Amino acid sequence: MESIDPYEETKRALAEANATSCHGPLSKKELERLSTLVRRKYLSDEDAEMVLLALSEQTPSGYALRKAFLTQEPQKQNAAERTVQRMLAELKTHFGQSGETFYAKKLPSKGARAVVLAEGHFRTLGDGAPPASASKTMDFSIRFRSRAFYMPAKYTSGGGGTQDNTRREIESLIRGGVNLTDGPDLLILADGDHYGLQDINGQTHLDNLRAAASATNRIIVLTHKELWGFFANL
Repeated sequence: MESIDPYEETKRALAEANATSCHGPLSKKELERLSTLVRRKYLSDEDAEMVLLALSEQTPSGYALRKAFLTQEPQKQNAAERTVQRMLAELKTHFGQSGETFYAKKLPSKGARAVVLAEGHFRTLGDGAPPASASKTMDFSIRFRSRAFYMPAKYTSGGGGTQDNTRREIESLIRGGVNLTDGPDLLILADGDHYGLQDINGQTHLDNLRAAASATNRIIVLTHKELWGFFANL
């Protein structure tokens, strides 16, 4: 795996930042979020500490760097959501041409109607505070023919350290979903070069995800090329 140079990462972020408009201090909530994002992004604690040190400078350039880092992660997530949204729109058009209704809805990421997976059940945040083990919120609700699904926007098309974090989030979702007992199923896209990488046993990341999901028939792990055939054969 290509190593991550945290100094190059921070210098690149700084170069992209608008330093003239980022001189104000960040709020406590933003700083906590910054720490969380850094530790997710970098694979080793040593790299994370180095980056946090660079980000913690109380200077105009330090403020700019933190702002740049905080705005990068939502952009990546939005790009994943847009990619999945486009795929679902194409499916809706395709099946609509034959008179079938393919229902796909973007779910809210917060508020009473946001959906999480917790203790073997999908639940809304309106049902009360979820347990600490709850997943991140689901991104899409899908209904087609006699089946219903919740789907996170975890689609990735490349490789690298960031994809390791996405894969770990998928692994966590699968662990939380093996005891699903009712309601919609969990549908996950695991795509890109990263999922073709092999472990020491010769198994790909995609193979391992599917093996973990095989403990139940309520979790479906697909590549985007398999998505069309899956829904066509429901």
